This record gives sequence, structure tokens and C-alpha cells, in this order.
Amino acid sequence: MANKEHNRFLYYWVARPIWIAIGRLLYKSAAWQHIRRNCFNFPGKNVHVEIKKISKILFHLNAAYYEYFEFRKRHLSQREWQKAHWDDYGETGYKMLDEPRLGDDFLTMMDDMARRTERVIEIGCGGFGRTRELAKRYAEKEFFGFDISEVAQDIYDKEVKTLYPNIRFQKGDIFDHIQELETSPFFYTYLTLMHFDEAGLNDFFAKLAGIEKPVRGIVREPTPKEGLSKNYKSRDYKHNYPVYFEKYGFMLIDSSLSENGETGTFYFVTKSDS
Repeated sequence: MANKEHNRFLYYWVARPIWIAIGRLLYKSAAWQHIRRNCFNFPGKNVHVEIKKISKILFHLNAAYYEYFEFRKRHLSQREWQKAHWDDYGETGYKMLDEPRLGDDFLTMMDDMARRTERVIEIGCGGFGRTRELAKRYAEKEFFGFDISEVAQDIYDKEVKTLYPNIRFQKGDIFDHIQELETSPFFYTYLTLMHFDEAGLNDFFAKLAGIEKPVRGIVREPTPKEGLSKNYKSRDYKHNYPVYFEKYGFMLIDSSLSENGETGTFYFVTKSDS
């Protein structure tokens, strides 16, 4: 423990200022922005892992860039920071391959949801990878995606709108469009609520609880093995969803956990709809 604390001290007071200084130079460099836009193109893959395969130097420079980015944006609220982060990520880092990625547990829950409605809302549709998979599986249903990023709007306009007539998109914050869940009370998230801090998640669930109609939701998110919420990396959180459901009086319909227990899929309804 002493060594761990010592290493953390050295990083924050010795190494981190150096990384931030390097990152600041990169942030202002037109050459670096050109590299990011044209060379870091790995749709559907972890950008950071793929960069490391190409060059460890580029990997560390990219890490320095994000160290400065986080330092520069540190005073933003959680929601403002997330928008800045995803807009900065760019289309090449945001876009997903159009390939199966949803597990059987998620699809079983979605099968039940889809038979109850003609329209499903996706909160945080990103590069539309999962949206496209579902739009093909349920071709007779409409999927309405929300995302805060300009990049998602670009991808929708360039590709998705024409190829998938049953996908609609609205660039915006779901908190500003909560009324959509009043008219279409069926939604899902996939690695999106992890970007909400504890206050944001409470705000979201409180708004769901305030909707008169029963709202059905499927959330697939990282979850802690204990505790209520845990900040496990910069501006991302693991939340104990069953505890939140109980707090707001929601009913858990079905759930599953990954083999390591660190990711959960939860199907719930805000109030009885039987």
C-alpha cells in the first residue's frame, strides 16, 4: 500500500505535469490533429489498443494529449465534459463496425420489449453500431437514437439515414428531451449510463419515476460488486443498478452479469404495466 501511494504521489507531482506540458504542445499542433484525423482510424476497435500496436511512441503521445485534454476541461460539469470529450474523439474513434455485438441475454430482453411497442429509444447511440444491429433484427420497429455529439449527427447524415429508414436520430441531451419517454416509454442504454455521475444518475431515475406511464428500460453497464457508485476511471462510473431500482420503486424484470461480474444487463419497469 505504501508503494502504491508513493507511486501515485510521484505521478501526480512529478510525471503528470510533464505529460500535461507535452499534451499542451500536441493540442495546439496542426500536425498532431492531422495524425489523429487521418491515421487513428480503427472503426469498431479500441483506438488506444490499436495505436499501441502501431507505435508505443504514438501511444504515449496520445496519452499525453488526453492528459492535457482532461486538465484543460477539468472545470466543466459532468455533462459538459462528456460532450466535449466525444466531440473531440472524432468520427474515426466514434464509429463502430456494423457487426453483431449484442449478447443473447440483451437480445432476449429486447425481444420482450419489441413485442410491446413499435418504437424504442436508444440513449447514447454513438456511432450507431448497436442501433444498426437492432434495426436489422427488428425491421418493422423504429429506433430513435439520442446522442450529445456532433459526430453522431455527421455519421447519421452521411450513412445511417439513407441505409436504415427505421432509424431516427436527435442530437441532444436526453435530460432536455425526457418528454420523448412519455410518448414512447421504452428505451435502452449500452455503456452510456457509465458516463453519468451519481448526481446525474439520480436525476435521470427521478425523471423516469415522475413519468405517469410505466417506462420499460434495458441497461447494459459496468456495475460494482459492492457499494452504490464507484468512479473507476476518469469521469466514468460503475453504478449498482438494482440498489437504484429499489430506491425509486422500479421493478426488476430480468438481469444477467458477465462472467467476471463487472458488467450487468438489467431489464426493469418503473411501475406495474400489467
